[in-house]
Amino acid sequence: MSFVELQEQLEQERRRAEMEAAARTEAERHAEAERQQVEEERRRAAAERQRAEAEAAARAAAQAREEEARQRAEAERQRADRLAAQLRALGIDPESETS
Repeated sequence: MSFVELQEQLEQERRRAEMEAAARTEAERHAEAERQQVEEERRRAAAERQRAEAEAAARAAAQAREEEARQRAEAERQRADRLAAQLRALGIDPESETS
């Protein structure tokens, strides 16, 4: 092989190595972009999960408040019934209107 042929072969090898390096660099950029997309999707999923958990907690708190209000109303109804019974025991009609 002559010196010129060796130089040409060396140049071809250098170009091939540069192309492979460029291809690797492009693949690395693509992989990094995909990693960033995956990470962004993870962040979105975490935010959505937190939002859903907050909504569930708010619903549970509202249900607890509704149950407390229902229990208070029931206790007031029972108290009113007891007071009406006491008035009846004293001979007073709790339903009559007196001015």
